Amino acid sequence: SNYVRFQPVLPIHVDEDWNVITRLYMPIIEQQDVSPGSGTQVGLADVNLSFFLSPRATVARGLTLGLGPVVGFPASQSALGSPKWSLGPTAAIVWQPGPWTFGLLTRQLWSVAGSPGEADINETYMQPFMSYTTQDAWTFGINSESSYYWTDDEASVPINVSATKLMRLGGAAVSIGPGIRYWVEDPDGAAHGWGFRFETTVIFPDGP
Repeated sequence: SNYVRFQPVLPIHVDEDWNVITRLYMPIIEQQDVSPGSGTQVGLADVNLSFFLSPRATVARGLTLGLGPVVGFPASQSALGSPKWSLGPTAAIVWQPGPWTFGLLTRQLWSVAGSPGEADINETYMQPFMSYTTQDAWTFGINSESSYYWTDDEASVPINVSATKLMRLGGAAVSIGPGIRYWVEDPDGAAHGWGFRFETTVIFPDGP
């Protein structure tokens, strides 16, 4: 299987004290014969949209917090994900002491609508991350994008390692670089073993 993931993040200034940070998670998947005779599927997997209410000032030196709701959208076909709608809470914490960044993003989703004949969603997602940025703008990071599926009593635990370089492109900053992934734990019939990834992040300045 191969996938491209779009993940735009947009901070909205509510007032002098608060931001609402929106984060869209939209994976497009192409997969072939993930189970015997299943053929090829292309489309959207489980999409979710998160809203974090976050104070504009740091809570403490280098510390940022966010809390809010997350909405899950149905996959374009059941072979790529759940056809149900879901809802739940999400939270993030980021600490940046000097060149280091530590953080945790988490969410919990429960199905709220969709075909009663389909399996319910009861999923916990956790993304702990750590990175170090050098003076010449290289960032070396490690994270996990782990999910626990309570209904099936199964977990997906990949470990990602990446190296990215920050560059200027006109009025924006662009970070690009490769990474590798290894699944420490995976559900039956899901991705496992080693994987390769390449990431590009474009950052637009807030204001002139």
